[in-house]
Amino acid sequence: MSEAAGTFPKPWTVEDFLAWESQQEDRYEFVDGILRAMTGGTVDHATIIGNVFGALRERLRGGPCRAYTPDLKVKAGENVMYPDVVVVCAPSDPKATEVTDPVVVVEVLSKSTSDYDRGRKWLAYQSISTLAHFLLVSQDECRIDAFRRMENGWFSETFSDVEGQIVLSAINARLNVRDIYEGSSVAARLAG
Repeated sequence: MSEAAGTFPKPWTVEDFLAWESQQEDRYEFVDGILRAMTGGTVDHATIIGNVFGALRERLRGGPCRAYTPDLKVKAGENVMYPDVVVVCAPSDPKATEVTDPVVVVEVLSKSTSDYDRGRKWLAYQSISTLAHFLLVSQDECRIDAFRRMENGWFSETFSDVEGQIVLSAINARLNVRDIYEGSSVAARLAG
């Protein structure tokens, strides 16, 4: 992911960004007034996203919550992001391209996005009152940082054991670390 080049005549609002982005072939995020182009990922990145999405989809089947892939935007105040996986529990317009009320957000980290995902994006996500769980999943090592909203702030727990299990209490679901990394180079290294 890289910052988009170009000079703009005035500071953009989120509405300016959304109007501009709707005319673009590529996807962009807009965080703290900065445009960032969304670039392609690795096979590991796609594998982990698929594993998380598949596990959540299965666990949420029949209930009010739905898991979505990286094509759905999340709007948080004056910020617009494309999380790798998002769970929404409120009814959504089927034609909507963005949501404002996620309950779970998952970002799969790469070397080029780790600081951004842990920094600016995480701060933007924290402003969403419905967000109960935020997961940062490393694609290079067995490490998942799981944040859970508590009454007095955010509680974090790091999972670095393949036998770990992440509890997502707000959606009554659990994710096995082993399942998240299945088929990735991390799983191959751990098995070898």
